[in-house]
Amino acid sequence: MATIGCIFSCMDEVSKVNEDELNIPLGDVCGLLCSIFMVINLNQTHELIKKVPTSLVTLFSISIGFVLIIIFGLLFDTFTLDTDVETGVFGFLDRKYFAYTFLVLGFFTGVVS
Repeated sequence: MATIGCIFSCMDEVSKVNEDELNIPLGDVCGLLCSIFMVINLNQTHELIKKVPTSLVTLFSISIGFVLIIIFGLLFDTFTLDTDVETGVFGFLDRKYFAYTFLVLGFFTGVVS
């Protein structure tokens, strides 16, 4: 179904991006490097799961990802270290999003582990 959707989305003649500002070789190199590091990550995770419980590996992976997202967001984007729901790193802790955060994060961590 997803493949059919991709085919249909590519069939139209509408220009979706400004083609003058594209840097396709940089994107291709970034994609290739990400693929290489993802393979390394999957291989290391496979070896680690043989020695450590899966739930600890999942907790470790999610924690490292969370820290990296915060670091990159603070360096290259408009993240702030507060609970602002628009730009805050801890915006998900706002009182009006508590039930959503609790259910989504609980479901996600339960499914992953």
